[in-house]
Amino acid sequence: MNQTILVVEDEIEVALSLKDHLIEKNYQVIVAHNVDEAFNLVTDNQISLILSDIRMPGKTGLDFFQEYKEKIDTDNNTPFVLMTGFADIISVQNAFKIGVDELIAKPFDLEAIALVIDYLLDSDRSFGPERENFFSVPIEEFILSKTSDYNIFLKVGDKHVRVTKSGQDFTQQRLENFAKKGATHIYLGTQDFAKYTDLQFALASVLTKRPMEEAKKIRIMNQLISAISQSSIANQLDKKYLNQSLQAFEAYTQVALNHSQLNTIISSINSDNHDLADQSTLKAILASSIANLWKWNSPKVQSRIILAALLSDIGLKDCQHLVSKKRFEYTPEEVKQYEQHPITSFEILRQIENIPDEILQVAIQHHENAAGLGFPQKLVRSKIHSYSKLIHGVTVFIDTIMAQEDKSNVKKVLDLIYRVQGKTVSEQVLKSLYILFELEPPKGLSALLLPTDTTRVL
Repeated sequence: MNQTILVVEDEIEVALSLKDHLIEKNYQVIVAHNVDEAFNLVTDNQISLILSDIRMPGKTGLDFFQEYKEKIDTDNNTPFVLMTGFADIISVQNAFKIGVDELIAKPFDLEAIALVIDYLLDSDRSFGPERENFFSVPIEEFILSKTSDYNIFLKVGDKHVRVTKSGQDFTQQRLENFAKKGATHIYLGTQDFAKYTDLQFALASVLTKRPMEEAKKIRIMNQLISAISQSSIANQLDKKYLNQSLQAFEAYTQVALNHSQLNTIISSINSDNHDLADQSTLKAILASSIANLWKWNSPKVQSRIILAALLSDIGLKDCQHLVSKKRFEYTPEEVKQYEQHPITSFEILRQIENIPDEILQVAIQHHENAAGLGFPQKLVRSKIHSYSKLIHGVTVFIDTIMAQEDKSNVKKVLDLIYRVQGKTVSEQVLKSLYILFELEPPKGLSALLLPTDTTRVL
């Protein structure tokens, strides 16, 4: 039996238009032109959803909502949607606060109304296509971005249900309502997620969707995430920041794996050089955690920092002996080879059309240091990109800890870097690492401002 929708609308033409459209969607529709008629109909019919105008002669749609919930739908089982062209009658926030399920603005888009009804009634039409890839975004982050330019999905069981489409009114308020009801994440399709994170370049050369390629991407992601889950270093991180970074890493790396060239690059380090893959993944997680600590958590910034950290050492992909060997054991020839790898990384990555400039900057600058003694260009501090300073500090930390017999003693390594290399590494990055590993920073760093409190990255 088709579900029955009650439309309460005093304008006859509007009511008929709604009725015709919803009947086309295979719903049964009954119409009332005022609240008294509506009450007569709800007592005589099994109603699945109510769609009511707010401003009507006599009692308003808001009056109807309150009386209906108090006298008839006391268990709150029937979804109730209010339509309004008069924002001054009831604030959007207040409508959701008193329990209205959805609010639709006039003049309305009939398809938008059908979409709202579909997901409130769990219609099959509301679920996303099975072959689409969906990427999760923390709902609070999306609310803060204040945008309504995307088709937004929630996860229901193992399916994704579309709850709003691009350009729909009240998107922010709707998401705030979902968050109050316990939703923690929204989901975007591949195209929208790339747009949201400003990674459209990753869709410029998209892999053909074949089962083998999808299985390969899943295998790569599992290997990278597994490396972190088994890392004694990562497991000492503050859990809140670790979880945030893992979610972001998984999302942005999946987008990158859709790009044929990036897929080849990431696959090559993952299959040919496990030490490099593990260290690059750890670098990305640590860099993302620091960025989150600094409140650099916009998708655009996070995606660039994560991919820059993951890809910065791609110039070492064919140099397994350099990755597994301790730096102080290098021969003079190996030192020259190692100091060439930022240029190699840059040359590999610059072949990718429209790759963000920040990723290229980090590739060639992630071994430049604050004292101007780095390589390959010996840049002074003011010439080094902020992301490069961040990732350089993380790189020094990873290089130093990998040279230790005991790779679990993070405090010993941070203290060593502070004593020996403190003037070449960003002290803001160093202090941040102490905080993220829940260690007390040295007195010399305790008063240092982080980028959350100053515009400077030192």
